[in-house]
Amino acid sequence: AKAVTLVTKGCELQDGPSCGNLGIFYANGQGVPLDYTRAVKYLTKGCELLDGPACSFSGAFYLSGKGVPRDYSRAIVYLTKGCELNDAASCTALSKLAKIGLGGVAQ
Repeated sequence: AKAVTLVTKGCELQDGPSCGNLGIFYANGQGVPLDYTRAVKYLTKGCELLDGPACSFSGAFYLSGKGVPRDYSRAIVYLTKGCELNDAASCTALSKLAKIGLGGVAQ
């Protein structure tokens, strides 16, 4: 649980990757109880603090509706931000959404 303590402190200090990692811990139940709502909370904070992978995971949670209501337009906002931060997974997800014309992504 030392890792959880460290990333929690990092997130409190506004470190994006720490918030993103804390979100992943909650998403996987690693060292903390499995909690998708908390996972999204920390992932979106990580994204706001410019952590590209956190943006990708945030988008995935909004696409799936795990921990938050399904919201394609919000997912696209997070995935776009992730892609702008050079996160390959975010860019790939956006490309797939565009191909199927989902959520108003320009084709």
